[in-house]
Amino acid sequence: MTTSSFINNKVFSINMLAFMLLLFFSNFAKANIENSNLRPDSNGTATKVEVSIFVLDIEEIDNLKQDFTADFLVLTRWKDARLAGDERKEYIEDIWSPNIEVLNGRNLKELFPQNVEIDKEGNVQYRQRYYGNMSSQLDLKKFPFDTQTLTISLVSVSFEPSELDLSFNADRSGRMEYFSSTDWDIGAGEGSASIFKSTTSSLNQAEFIRPMIKYNFPAKRHIFFYLWKVILPLLIIVFMSWAIFYIDPIHVGPQLGLAATSILTLIAFLFSLGRILPPIAYLTKIDFFVYSSLAMVFLAFGEAVLTMHLGGIGEIDKAKRIDKKARFIFPMLYLLIIITFFVS
Repeated sequence: MTTSSFINNKVFSINMLAFMLLLFFSNFAKANIENSNLRPDSNGTATKVEVSIFVLDIEEIDNLKQDFTADFLVLTRWKDARLAGDERKEYIEDIWSPNIEVLNGRNLKELFPQNVEIDKEGNVQYRQRYYGNMSSQLDLKKFPFDTQTLTISLVSVSFEPSELDLSFNADRSGRMEYFSSTDWDIGAGEGSASIFKSTTSSLNQAEFIRPMIKYNFPAKRHIFFYLWKVILPLLIIVFMSWAIFYIDPIHVGPQLGLAATSILTLIAFLFSLGRILPPIAYLTKIDFFVYSSLAMVFLAFGEAVLTMHLGGIGEIDKAKRIDKKARFIFPMLYLLIIITFFVS
């Protein structure tokens, strides 16, 4: 055998060995990937997965965007006997996981590494901290006396309820005592396991059913901001318009000037409310109060026009009688509006 043929045989042998090793490791990796996609209880029993949620902060509730900004921890626990052995950490993509996602999250950031902790018995624990916006359907019909429900919804996107037994651990869940949001009173959370159902928009109308965890927080809006910024200025403008009733009907100029000033002041104030009130299609409680106040000012303006007209045709006494009645009727009517606004 020549030296060149000997070298060629050696190179061929090394290449074949490298190819066999590559084939072995690729098959081994493929087997691991396939095993990682199999549930620990793939014999028909639903895999038990326990979820805990702890809310660190709720910073803001946005009426316009229909969402809230939250900072919360999610702890997921399950058992996989195949992983029993030494205590260690693994990357979550390298093992089987229930694949739980935040259903109503918007631009959420994951702040912790995607590692799981595994103990000797094969108990797996995955911690993740989320920060960002959460969508929430707000019912603002009673605004600003409304109470909303803020929800954190977690869904397993890969498994059906028959495959995954998702449960909520109330003992490990909770919230910080104080939140950053200053204009809401947010109560204690209540968690529960439920089912998420959805139907595809295709012609076949396939039903999508997944196990879900919901953690709900009742949030009651503080009214004091709107009391000082909206309600009190409206009261002052309406009260100012009633000064017309105390001006003698023969003084047309002061009456007309005061009526016009009241209307213009109210219109300017309504424009400024656009930065405070939520821009929604339906009317809220505060909208009814604003428009009732607007109606009261225009009624006072109409009364002033009537008494000026009567004064102009010489019926001064009749105009004065109307003014005296208006001094009683208008406050009583507006008091009824205020009581209805706060009580109903």
